[in-house]
Amino acid sequence: MSVTDTPCPGFATKPRTNCRSRTDETARDAASGFPSNWVGEALPFEDIAALVGGASRVRRAAQSLTVLARMANGDTQLDGCGQKLERELQALQTWYAAFGFSLMSGGALPPPHIHDKHDTRQLLACVCDAAQGSEKPTANAALAFLLASQHLDNLSRLETVLSERATAIRTASGDGAPLWKLRVLAS
Repeated sequence: MSVTDTPCPGFATKPRTNCRSRTDETARDAASGFPSNWVGEALPFEDIAALVGGASRVRRAAQSLTVLARMANGDTQLDGCGQKLERELQALQTWYAAFGFSLMSGGALPPPHIHDKHDTRQLLACVCDAAQGSEKPTANAALAFLLASQHLDNLSRLETVLSERATAIRTASGDGAPLWKLRVLAS
């Protein structure tokens, strides 16, 4: 067995003459972020980028909500307001978990949840009532609740965008293969 007939390290079936081309292909894949066997496919990069950007927006909103929760923590005058936010947060958490699961499993995408405008108006009234004539800590907590409600509204609007982009990817590929391939790359 000559040197050129021995297998490549890590590739037991490939002869050494193909090691350089396999290494080059792997380097190209790593640099581009996509395997070279996708070259001929028409990938909807704009839609894929929107999903990736949406994941970043969700993460940043979660970080902001964590900080805002610490700001409002312990203010008993705003407990009723917090319950209204909690319902919206639970609905969003349920939707995003179902959305992520459907992307990973290839199942049906969940419809965007219905945002209750009445709860939003009640929250604003609750915060305004609690903040009027109160001390600074209560006013700060009221501001934290208002900012948190804005983050939740933004996440609610993002649901529609992410659903449209995921649907576009599945429609363009016919079988959702780009989403499946991204799942494989992420793991």
